[in-house]
Amino acid sequence: MGDFAALDVASIAYDVPWAVAAQVRLLRQNLGDLYLHTVFDNSGDPDRAAEIEQICRESSTRYVRVGPPGSRHEHALNVAARDLGERGLPYCAFLDHDIFPRRPTRVVELTEAAGFFGLRQLHTPSGSSYLWPGLACFSRAWLGDRKLDFKGIRGDVPELDGDTGSMLGGLFEPSDWDRMPQSEHSYQPIREDDENGVQSWGVELIGDWLHAMNVSDWKRVPDPEQRTQLLRELVDSL
Repeated sequence: MGDFAALDVASIAYDVPWAVAAQVRLLRQNLGDLYLHTVFDNSGDPDRAAEIEQICRESSTRYVRVGPPGSRHEHALNVAARDLGERGLPYCAFLDHDIFPRRPTRVVELTEAAGFFGLRQLHTPSGSSYLWPGLACFSRAWLGDRKLDFKGIRGDVPELDGDTGSMLGGLFEPSDWDRMPQSEHSYQPIREDDENGVQSWGVELIGDWLHAMNVSDWKRVPDPEQRTQLLRELVDSL
């Protein structure tokens, strides 16, 4: 979106073309920052990867195929982090493919206050806080020479392992979090509670963003076709 963009946006795509198309549309509709958008695709299905590449080509969105196909989410994030680091725009943002700006927003001004912005997460065993990598924004000035590493913490036993992105906790001091703008956070039902968790019955609202969750069907839920249809209708209405 222009030669003077300040923000590099990296989206991690995996096997769901409709979500990528919707995210491209809603970023253009609602993200007020001047930005450059790259889709980093680590899809496991070659046909779906080809469809995602076509969506990017038709929308003039930069596309990077991440190998090997179907690689771990943290690997795709680190490929994106290296790529954006080399490009060197003043701000960078990392998005999952199933998070969408649901109303007009600007992330650069939200990032300026603390040098980073997103949804705070906690690795309980270590007490370390980090940004959820599905919506994680950083200022180059704040990062300095430090490198982003989206791997998960590995404990002495599996129970102490952290989710993807928990290694980011090493970037932050406890006082840093006091400066980050806080976003409203809630869950919105899209169908009846089926006792299979919010990944089945709801979506997540994070300030100006809607996180559809589980669009890749990584978590088995009842009637996934119905859930996908409800998600698509909700996202199409934005």
